[in-house]
Parts: sequence; structure tokens; C-alpha cells
Amino acid sequence: MVIVFKQNPILVHLTEVVIRRFWAKVKVAGPNDHWLWLGASRPDEYGVMAIGGKSLKVHRVAWVIENKRDIQEGFIVDHTCNIKFCVNPKHLEEVTQTVNVDRYHEFINPTSHCRYGHGIEIGVPCKICNANRQRKWRAERYSSLGAST
Repeated sequence: MVIVFKQNPILVHLTEVVIRRFWAKVKVAGPNDHWLWLGASRPDEYGVMAIGGKSLKVHRVAWVIENKRDIQEGFIVDHTCNIKFCVNPKHLEEVTQTVNVDRYHEFINPTSHCRYGHGIEIGVPCKICNANRQRKWRAERYSSLGAST
């Protein structure tokens, strides 16, 4: 099943007054730092503001202001920094939901190598280490039985 996100158009509602209202609620820092939203937020910690009679997530608004176009249908705006209150356009990227979920899993479980340096899939035990453990166990078992390996 493919989920296609239908976007509410934002660009049509971005007047100079709305843009000034938006930036008045942002704590802007250095160009690569987090720019934190100081306005209203939802219970899930995403910043929101009312535009055109709708409550919109502010990271999406920041992305539209920066890129001067609406978000493509089927895409979302991802926080590459994983800070929900951040609206720095350098930390926002238009991606598919699949990319967003993959990035989230990398963020919460960043391990890409086992403790011995073997490359592993996220959330999957190391196959090389597992094979080595089995090999060692078999060798010990057979030697205790007096058999050769």
C-alpha cells in the first residue's frame, strides 16, 4: 500500500505580513545552528501557526518560504537535524515518507557496525559474529566428544 500525502497549499497564503509574523516567532542563530520556533506547538512537539484558516506545521512553512514553492504531492519536509522545533531551512529537506522513516531509524539506532567492525544491517545481529560463535561452539563440542572437526 502506498500512502500519498496530499499537501495543503501554503505558498498562496504567504503574504509579507504572514512571513513577518512567522519570523517574529523564530530564534535565529548562526547559519548552521538550530533556529528554534518560539510560538505555539502541538502535543507531539511540532511547532504550528495558523495560516489561511488552518493550523500548519512551521517547519513546512519555513521550507516553503525558503524554496518559494509548495511541497510536492507525495513528499514531506524532513528535519535532517531531528529537532522538531527547528525551522532552519538548511536543516529541512523535501523527501518521501520512506526516506523520512529510514532516516528516523538511522537516528534512533545509528549502529552500522558490530563491536568487531563488521558491517551490519540496522537492527539485525551480525551474521559474521554469529557464524564465528557457532563455529567456535561446534569446535568445542566436537573436541569434548573426542571427534575431529
